[in-house]
Amino acid sequence: MALYKKYHENSAFILLPLIALYYKKEDNRKMRNYIRKLKNNNSDVLVGLDIFMGEDMDEQIEEIFSSDIYKPYSAEEVFLALSQSGFLYITMFGFLNRLYEEVLKK
Repeated sequence: MALYKKYHENSAFILLPLIALYYKKEDNRKMRNYIRKLKNNNSDVLVGLDIFMGEDMDEQIEEIFSSDIYKPYSAEEVFLALSQSGFLYITMFGFLNRLYEEVLKK
């Protein structure tokens, strides 16, 4: 958290691990705060989650990985952040579903 304060950045690569940390610590207030920051900076969070969690999104995944670049604060960024640390998110029982539910909330 000290790193987040020092390098104040709102990318999915920084925020998703913080969201996972507070999910694991059962600190819902802080978890929702970081989810709100993620949603405020990236309007395509839900699309990125859909791509990561979906089974029929092969074409979109292939398109993302075929390029060496991605647009910051996009669905691609969310997908890449989730997939690069997928071992963390997949092994946390219920995390992805909870994240999805929280992102759906207004």
